[in-house]
Amino acid sequence: MPSPCKKLKLLRKAAKPPITIRALAEAIDMPASSYAFYEDMNRFKKKYLPLELTRKIAAVLMKRQIRPEEILALSGLTSYELKTEISTIRQSFPPIQFVKMNMALPNETLLTDMFETLLSSLDLNASKKDIAHILAQRLPEALSETTYKIPERLQ
Repeated sequence: MPSPCKKLKLLRKAAKPPITIRALAEAIDMPASSYAFYEDMNRFKKKYLPLELTRKIAAVLMKRQIRPEEILALSGLTSYELKTEISTIRQSFPPIQFVKMNMALPNETLLTDMFETLLSSLDLNASKKDIAHILAQRLPEALSETTYKIPERLQ
């Protein structure tokens, strides 16, 4: 098998949209220079990439239309091991919540009121991640409540 370095670089660039070394390194919580080592055939001489590294890269590139087995294969896994790893990676993604709502999108005034109400109940000193999480939880209900404020002739 040829060096995994070249294949790794090709897969990173084939991602849609392509991802830079720096962005991929950041996504897998690794310094860019450390990640670049694995794409450099002059420095990385091993036959296979570390499994933990390929797991992290596969999870990122899966979201960019790269099949995880292409990345995981660079760690030297067998076909059976590949299937197990892919299943594990897919299970690590949060479940998707499907919500059916019949609604007319409110005008700017109603949306402004809705967001003011949502923001008034938040601790704005919390981290952006915490605020985003709370907003994601409350947005569907807040949107559905705005339908009560839309004139009946539009419903």
